[in-house]
Amino acid sequence: MMLGDMLRKLRNDLNLSQNSVAEKLNISAVTYNRYEKNQRSPDNATLIELADFYNVSIDYLLGHTNMVKSTPELYISNFEKQLLTYVEDLSKIEQDKLMEYIKFIKAQRFA
Repeated sequence: MMLGDMLRKLRNDLNLSQNSVAEKLNISAVTYNRYEKNQRSPDNATLIELADFYNVSIDYLLGHTNMVKSTPELYISNFEKQLLTYVEDLSKIEQDKLMEYIKFIKAQRFA
């Protein structure tokens, strides 16, 4: 999928108009329209803004990965890795219970 196709998909998924996206990014609607039509490519700074706006990685925007956002392994502590391993095996109900327990523990710190 080309960049313009990805931008159009992301914008449509959010039910936004080209004008509203262009306004939020402080670019002209004509320029944004050309991005979506693959008639013009954004500069690096605008590409970063687009990724931030849509909350995706630049690699995802450019079609280099199917992962919307990636978290570099470097930034995940061993505790977080272990926690993720345990949590992914829980049912939705168990995950909800765990989240409530975490909220309870945090609330106790400030009580």
